[in-house]
Amino acid sequence: MTITSLNAQVIRKFAAKQAVLNGLSRILESLNHPNAIARLLSDIFNPALVMVGLTIGVVSYGSSGYSGWVWLLWSLPVLSLPPIAYIGWLVRHGEAVDIHLPNRQTRLKPLIFTLVWMSVWVVLLSYFDMAEVLVSLLKGALLQFTILSLITLFWKISFHSATISTAIAIAIALDNVPSVWLIAITTLVFLIGWARIYLRRHTLAQVIAGGLVGGVVGYFIPHVFSLGVI
Repeated sequence: MTITSLNAQVIRKFAAKQAVLNGLSRILESLNHPNAIARLLSDIFNPALVMVGLTIGVVSYGSSGYSGWVWLLWSLPVLSLPPIAYIGWLVRHGEAVDIHLPNRQTRLKPLIFTLVWMSVWVVLLSYFDMAEVLVSLLKGALLQFTILSLITLFWKISFHSATISTAIAIAIALDNVPSVWLIAITTLVFLIGWARIYLRRHTLAQVIAGGLVGGVVGYFIPHVFSLGVI
C-alpha cells in the first residue's frame, strides 16, 4: 500500500513524539537511582559553577552597575576557563580520572596552576581598578582556595562542600535576600554533602571540614574584604 505524504508526515510526528517520551522516561528512570542523582548533583554544583553562579548573584544583588557587568562578562571566562581547560587536559592524557579529581595526589598540579593563575589576576585586576565587589569575591576565592589546597597536601577535603557553604554564608550576610533563596542554598549544602559521601568521593569528616572552611571564608568576604553590597 502506498503511503501518502500526509500519512508519512503523521508517522514522522508520531515517531518523534515517541522518541521524546522514551528519552524523558529514561531520564526519569535514571533519577530513581540514588547514584544517578548524586552524580547529577556533583556535576551541576561543582565548585567552578557554584562560584560563577555566586559571582553573578552578588553582582545582580549589588549596586556595581554597568561597569560591574562589563568586568564580570570578560573576567569570569579569563579566570575560570584556563584552569578548567588544564584539568580537561589532565583527564584526556590519563593523569586524572575525571574532572572532579577523586584522587588527592592528582589534585596537586591543577591546584598549583589555579593558585598561580588566580594570584596573578588578583594583582592585575586590583591594579586596573576592577569593580570592588568582584575584587572582594576574587580575594575571598583565593583565600579559600589557598586554605583548601594546603589541607589537600595531606588530606582530601571537600571543595564541593566548601564552595556551596561559602555561598550560603554570603547569602546570610547580605540584607534582604529572599528566604526562599536561603532555604534553597541551605538545602543544597546538605544534598551536595550527601552526594559526595554517597559516591564515596569524601568521608563525612571531609565534607564537614569543607563546609566549615567555606562558611568561615564566606563570613570573611563581606566583613573583612568589604564586599560593598552590605
